[in-house]
Amino acid sequence: TGLQRVGRIDQALIDRIGDMLAEAGAKLPECWTGTMHSEATQTGAGFECVSAWEGAVEFTVDPDGAVSGGGRVDLVGTPQCSFELRGDLLTFNDFAIHGRRDDGRFLLQLELVDYNPGSDPGGWLGGHFVPLKKGTPEGQEFVVPITRPGVVEEQVSLRWSIPTQGGEVIDTFDLTSQTFEEDSD
Repeated sequence: TGLQRVGRIDQALIDRIGDMLAEAGAKLPECWTGTMHSEATQTGAGFECVSAWEGAVEFTVDPDGAVSGGGRVDLVGTPQCSFELRGDLLTFNDFAIHGRRDDGRFLLQLELVDYNPGSDPGGWLGGHFVPLKKGTPEGQEFVVPITRPGVVEEQVSLRWSIPTQGGEVIDTFDLTSQTFEEDSD
């Protein structure tokens, strides 16, 4: 193929290539990775259910501020409900992330990509994907402030209403930009 393996690419080479691209005026996307912790509470006529979720997210921000990426959350333990749980439970949600960076914050929407069919006693799907339409980013919009350059450590609270039900989701995002370097001056 004409390509030869020349050895390990080290950080110095990557930095040198990055400097050359910057000098040429190229704008590269920012890469963000992190965790998402979610507590979902769903209430209705005489019942309440609470579930906890943990997961990972990653996305890029292009030079114009458009955000794209994805993530996954997994159910932690058993939901705490005021009634006996029966049948299969929803245990994971894979989602795409769409949105934009604007004025020191991210405006994000989650698009449902995949999940295991089952009951959702804590209301995680209802709280994040309203209306629930697989394949379209029409869910709640998260406003997630950037707490300092290259870092997001923020708790976001959402309220939603489903016919005859309601609830609240409290999400904690802990994200770090992998391409941001603070000035050491």
